[in-house]
Amino acid sequence: MAVITTAGENLITSLQSQGKALVIDQIILANISGLDVYASVDRSQGKPSEGQIVSQAGITQAGVVENTTIVYSQVLGSEVGTWSFNWLGLYCSEHDTVVAIAYEPIQEKRATDGNVIGNVITKNFAIEFNGASDLTGINISAESWQVDFSARLLDMDEIQRDIMSQVYGDITSLNSCLLYTSDAAD
Repeated sequence: MAVITTAGENLITSLQSQGKALVIDQIILANISGLDVYASVDRSQGKPSEGQIVSQAGITQAGVVENTTIVYSQVLGSEVGTWSFNWLGLYCSEHDTVVAIAYEPIQEKRATDGNVIGNVITKNFAIEFNGASDLTGINISAESWQVDFSARLLDMDEIQRDIMSQVYGDITSLNSCLLYTSDAAD
């Protein structure tokens, strides 16, 4: 589970009292050897050591879920990698502060290498605190870019089935029409 760090809490409180904006501009991914991902996150943690950090890159998108919850998203394309990570941090570079941390079971990020296709990972990290939308200045709904494409993909499958039925006829819809059996003796 993600938690706001002590330093993040202090930064949030300070910026709110000053009327200044909080800009979380990076997600840090790290591979921390021996990390118990099921343990409670230590709120006093800061940025991992350079040897543990595998990625420190900009936020791809940010949106508000409700006034108290902001979600930050980062897309890691197939050209990025190859490494593993189990630690995520929301980072404010202006104040050199890790605002929130989450532990996850180890994940592998693979880059495309020749004919071996890499994977694409989207990491979403939500934080919740009073006045989050006001402090961050984020007022775009996360629903505007966090789209569930399931219905569209199912429609595309149905269109493809319909086209194949038109091209090849009714035989494409028979339950076992393409089942291979052999009558040859062994």
